[in-house]
Amino acid sequence: MISPKHILSTLLLAASMGLATTASAQLFSRAGGTMVYDSDLNITWLADANYAATQYAESCGELGTVDGKMEWAQAMAWAANLTYGGYNDWRLPRSAQPDPSCDGQNPAVTGSGSFGFHCTGSEMGHLFYGDIDHGLGGKTGESITKIHNDNYRLFHNIVSGIYWHSTEFVVFPMISMNFHTSDGFMNFNSKSVLLRAWPVRDGDVADVPLNDEMESKKVRKCK
Repeated sequence: MISPKHILSTLLLAASMGLATTASAQLFSRAGGTMVYDSDLNITWLADANYAATQYAESCGELGTVDGKMEWAQAMAWAANLTYGGYNDWRLPRSAQPDPSCDGQNPAVTGSGSFGFHCTGSEMGHLFYGDIDHGLGGKTGESITKIHNDNYRLFHNIVSGIYWHSTEFVVFPMISMNFHTSDGFMNFNSKSVLLRAWPVRDGDVADVPLNDEMESKKVRKCK
């Protein structure tokens, strides 16, 4: 015969396991599908991965850029000045430096610096390589637009290309980090090249539709 004490212990264990499952880190659609919250890193992405191009079209060329590409300084300023969904604290993704998860490591004599594949210490690398609970399920050497999991549907306008990080290479200030969604590679680039920008912000957001903002975008027509 099972004692009441054992029954209570079993119920408490089951309850604790259920809470752990509920609280596990994952991606959550927010604000009517316009943002995605990563509870693992406690950051929120814009669901539109090429919003600068979307903004350009919606503003009749007054904001953003025609293809979403910008130099690093322009991308940094664009993200910092962006107001979306009532939030004005957007930024470019960060990269941990050094990042021991990367398969490429510069020697300390050159100022250190991590690069290559599997760089999950970067926010974009974490999103690219993360499993169904944490990211898009990307694979080394494969474009995220071709190889991904169901979380991919939380986003739109993801381009198979290169996106800026805000992280600079300290030894050479004319260089900054970037991430390739075309194959999962993190690299350095001159700040003068034109790359895309994917805004992110710290923390969660209110899970409410952006009805007024979305409607205002629909009615504007360019001359």
